Amino acid sequence: MLAACKDGKKEAVEKLISEGEDLDEADEFGQTGLMWAIRGGHEGIVKLLVDSKADVNYKGSVGSALDIAEEEGQEDMAQILKDAGATEGEDMEADGAEGDD
Repeated sequence: MLAACKDGKKEAVEKLISEGEDLDEADEFGQTGLMWAIRGGHEGIVKLLVDSKADVNYKGSVGSALDIAEEEGQEDMAQILKDAGATEGEDMEADGAEGDD
């Protein structure tokens, strides 16, 4: 899954999803397929993973998918993530804001 997302192979990702592959599997760097798809600019894969219920708030050692999208200047993908419920937790913590418990 990770390699297919990283390489932009949407048909392979579709097949892996249909076979029940773990959408939130992370590599040794804590990055999921969603994160790799964002880094690669593969918006179709990002939409596919989000629609398939990948965890948009998973946070690895490099931050969350939303953090990566914003750092990479991927505004459209950041909006897809926000529309799916992604939160800006890292920014809130950095600013010292408190969440709603």
